[in-house]
Amino acid sequence: MEIKTIFDGSEGEFITASQAAKQQERYLVKERERGNNDPVRAQFFGKEILSKMLETKGAVGIRIYHALGEDGEPNLVLVPTDANGKNLVQDTSGLKDMADGADHGSNGPTCPKHC
Repeated sequence: MEIKTIFDGSEGEFITASQAAKQQERYLVKERERGNNDPVRAQFFGKEILSKMLETKGAVGIRIYHALGEDGEPNLVLVPTDANGKNLVQDTSGLKDMADGADHGSNGPTCPKHC
């Protein structure tokens, strides 16, 4: 049976720099074992795109999907999400601050190129 989760905007947790470094290192070791000696480590998203997504009516957070860009490189896709875990997809075509129909975040500069 599927558990019905209601989100309140407090999901996730803060961890220490040491804990974060250990998680990142585990990822890098695994990628190197797979033969990827220079894996994408991170992607940056500015406060403007994050704020706009969180200002979406009903949003309590942002869901982040692992993805691959058209170039085959790792990418992230960000989607504002409501308390029921539903992705909030809006028709934003014609709004001056959004590209035609664009309501998902993606294509942030990657590290190691932009660290």
